[in-house]
Amino acid sequence: MQAWSDGDAAAFASLFRPDADFVAFSGVHLAGHSRGSTSRGGHEI
Repeated sequence: MQAWSDGDAAAFASLFRPDADFVAFSGVHLAGHSRGSTSRGGHEI
């Protein structure tokens, strides 16, 4: 996944439904596109 490799949080989030939940390797729970990954610039992904 190029978005992951590039550290592009917005592109990575766009691969999921807007209401999707994602649990990062660190155990951080991200809910939806606007919370978590895109708002923190991908630092938690």
